[in-house]
Amino acid sequence: MHHTLKLYGSNRRNILRVYMFFARWTKIPRLGRLVRWAANTYGRNLHRAYLLTPAEAEQLVEVAEGVAVGPCDCRKLFHRCNHPVDTEILLGPTRHVMRAALPRDS
Repeated sequence: MHHTLKLYGSNRRNILRVYMFFARWTKIPRLGRLVRWAANTYGRNLHRAYLLTPAEAEQLVEVAEGVAVGPCDCRKLFHRCNHPVDTEILLGPTRHVMRAALPRDS
């Protein structure tokens, strides 16, 4: 897993652009349903993305070996909300890998 974090960390802006490119495909009739299914399957099974309740998130932060805050590239790239930019939370060992892989202009 940490090897993919290095890849993601150094290429995350391009990866986010690809995600947004395919997100636009979800609006295409018939094709959109297939793209949405593929993205949801990827998120659930390969990326292991999931939503947490506030209590679960608090428990996860408590057991993490460390916490770091980084810039949210989604907000920097797409400007779709007015929330603060420095809000991406890096937990445990991932914080070291991601901080080392982040471009210095972040």
